[in-house]
Amino acid sequence: MKILYFSPTPYQDIKQRPQHLAEELSKYHELWYVDPTVSGMRCLKADGIHCNAYQYDVNPNLHVLRLNGLLAAHIKLQYYDKFSLNTWFEKQQLKALLASVDVIWLGYEACYRLLYPFRFHTRQHHRPLLVYDKMDDNVSLEQHPSIRKFLLKMRTFLEQDADVIFVTASLFWETLSSKRPNVFLVQNGVGLEDYLLNPLLPSGKKTERAKHYGYIGMMGHWFDHDLIRSFALSFPECNVSLVGPLATERITLPNVHYHGVVPKNQVYHWIEQFDACLYPFKKGPLLDTIDPVKIYEYLLLNKPVIASDSKEMDKYKGLIYTYKSQEEFLQICGKEGLALPFSSEKERTLFFQKNSWEERAGHILDVIEGLAK
Repeated sequence: MKILYFSPTPYQDIKQRPQHLAEELSKYHELWYVDPTVSGMRCLKADGIHCNAYQYDVNPNLHVLRLNGLLAAHIKLQYYDKFSLNTWFEKQQLKALLASVDVIWLGYEACYRLLYPFRFHTRQHHRPLLVYDKMDDNVSLEQHPSIRKFLLKMRTFLEQDADVIFVTASLFWETLSSKRPNVFLVQNGVGLEDYLLNPLLPSGKKTERAKHYGYIGMMGHWFDHDLIRSFALSFPECNVSLVGPLATERITLPNVHYHGVVPKNQVYHWIEQFDACLYPFKKGPLLDTIDPVKIYEYLLLNKPVIASDSKEMDKYKGLIYTYKSQEEFLQICGKEGLALPFSSEKERTLFFQKNSWEERAGHILDVIEGLAK
């Protein structure tokens, strides 16, 4: 089986769901991983960025390519291109691959522009299985109005046209499975290589009073800055490390420290330094649609986790602390000692065997191999 895998993130970027699943699927089938196209317009605006095509092999079965984006329009303009004329150059570059693959995998709604409108309105002789991997509510995450409209348009068509939809959040599954068949819940996970490289740390039932709190990940409009500010003022003797890209306001307090983007191989080094790990996202409809990889990473090192309560946190009952209000969050932080998620290596092993990318990919292969017959 030959898979054409359109990803929202470049293969060489921080390793997330797309790269993990691509690697696992390529163990059994040939896979072409398509990095996001960089438009010529973006190259003109940003120094050091080029829109050239490239191609290389990760292993004999896993090929990475990027299309030449010189004539591609910026995503902010895609909504206004009613006849998809600006994607003609990209489609020409994909013509041979599209004619030879058995499965087309879309990990981001905007990628559907490379198939629309021809696939939606016609039924070609060669019609690969179309897979939609719904990882996030990208329409709600996006703030630019024209991009939101474009993503919503592509999502609407894709939800009708896809032969199978994989979702990361139970709320997505509940919504989509009531409207159409072949919707499967496949949540995020952790790499077994990460598990093998990271021993159980620390050991015991509880930590001492936490002094160093930390967060790993992007900080956008969904990040609860007011919560962090309140914590920093309430516990001036404690430090908060925020590791990742910052896309909103910066808190200027002496015990709040920003460290920017760090290489993926340093993520666990940072987590090891934290006495407690945070998942401080704002309350709202968006929160119930997120299955955060960072929770798995925190648990891997057996660190106490304090997370904003949501539908997706239910599966961690007994492993993490959740809060529904700022007051409850501060109350948890004020405890003399926080319980560790796992009290033994056996407990940790069982959890990560059930939540590995290998296990997730096995479920996906069962589905797509069955449908592709």
